[in-house]
Parts: sequence; C-alpha cells; structure tokens
Amino acid sequence: MVFHHQPVPLHTETSDVIRLSGEDRLAAVIARHPQVVAVLCGHAHSAAATTFAGRPCWPRPGLVSTSALPWEERDRADLEAPPPWPSTSWATTPRLTTHYRYITH
Repeated sequence: MVFHHQPVPLHTETSDVIRLSGEDRLAAVIARHPQVVAVLCGHAHSAAATTFAGRPCWPRPGLVSTSALPWEERDRADLEAPPPWPSTSWATTPRLTTHYRYITH
C-alpha cells in the first residue's frame, strides 16, 4: 500500500504536522487485507522505518532535501545532503526488498 503522507508520527517538525489523519480507519482496512505486506509513504524527506497496523511502514526519503531530526543542530531541511534513491522490489513471495543508492551531484 502506498501513500503520499505518512500515517504515523516520525518526530520531525516538517512531516508530523501534515501526516495522514484518520489513521485508525486506514488500520482497519489494512487489517481486513492480509495481502498488504507493507505501507510505503512519502513526504517524510527522511529514510525511516517503523510499523503501522502490524505491517512495516517505510517513509521514503526526499530527493531535493533531507528533513532535520530533532537532535540535529541544523535547519529544518538540508538541501546539500546527497539524496538516497530507494529501489523497492516485490519478490515472488510476499516480501518487499529495498536498496538505497545515494545520488551524487
């Protein structure tokens, strides 16, 4: 399952204020569909890993900027960090595999 806004808090100033609302309804839908093996979402601008509705939840990194984490002493978004490019593949078994490559300028 793929969404633009993440359904869980990521503890970053920029993404948590615009995260998906009504996540309890989405969790109920996912619970009825065992074929959903993971939740992929964007808008986080940080490669992250968590869980949602008992499934892996992988917020995707940004390609233009990287969100600052609360303990990092920098601006909200780093425009100079090399962006990671996630490549996710679906195997013949219900399994997703993601590899990250960094794009250099």
